[in-house]
Amino acid sequence: MHHVQLRSVSHRTYDLLLGPSARAGTRVARGLARFKRALNLTVGDSVVALVTPELGNGPFHLVVDPLPPPLTGEHQPVRHERGSLYIGAWALDYGKTLSVWEPLPDWDRITISDSRRRCLHQEVAASIGAAANGHKALRSLWDWRPQDLTKNLNEAVNAHDLPAVRTASSALSGLGPGLTPAGDDYLAGASLALWAGHHPNRDSLCRHILAGTVGRTTRLTRAYLTAASRGECDQRWHALLAALSTSSVGDGIPEHPEPPVRAIRRAVHSISTFGATSGTDMLSGFEAGLIWCSTEGTRA
Repeated sequence: MHHVQLRSVSHRTYDLLLGPSARAGTRVARGLARFKRALNLTVGDSVVALVTPELGNGPFHLVVDPLPPPLTGEHQPVRHERGSLYIGAWALDYGKTLSVWEPLPDWDRITISDSRRRCLHQEVAASIGAAANGHKALRSLWDWRPQDLTKNLNEAVNAHDLPAVRTASSALSGLGPGLTPAGDDYLAGASLALWAGHHPNRDSLCRHILAGTVGRTTRLTRAYLTAASRGECDQRWHALLAALSTSSVGDGIPEHPEPPVRAIRRAVHSISTFGATSGTDMLSGFEAGLIWCSTEGTRA
């Protein structure tokens, strides 16, 4: 048995693996992929990810220290007892020290001023420019997204043409480089913006954006998109939302003691350096989604 320390777990993953419902029936885990700082699994129909403290909390993360070795065999039984979660030959020990993390911000208490949006735009533009200059091999990141595809999505959202939203999202899904394709990262960021900007048609738009990705992308990416459509995001995005918000946003997102510009710059940098391309593409989608929200607001 290989023992590691389980430091924290998302609320939804806690319910799946450690909550009262986890006692009913047999749970089986299957390996998806292993990386330097993450080990992705499926448990039933759900994706879970064991990640190092460096990656931190996310919508379906279990933060462990250290990362265990790969599982051997296709099907691994899942059970928990006496302060440990057992997955095959792993024992994730937590005792009374486990922290349960909530990936859903208190969206109702988040408001973003025009000045902070302008600051966000400046920081995102600077981040994209730095990425393009620093990683010339990844210049395709800025070329993968044909303008007509994003234009089609913009027009569909602004017209609240839900079938067209689904079609435009399908055209973007699966496109571009990265473990999570850039087009899907863009859609995930845009979905979060619909929550942050309090778009009146948020639920239906997120639902149809997600529906457009069915069969178009990877299982891991689908899990991230599903979380974003529910308004769930990782701790980097929580920090950005705290920096952007002009009001106290509760326990889920701590207020920043530093000036807003510095806090926004720090949060954008943290997101933009996540993965080779994922962070910057999510930020691009987030900016697009905020524009959708402001456009809708001018009509109201």
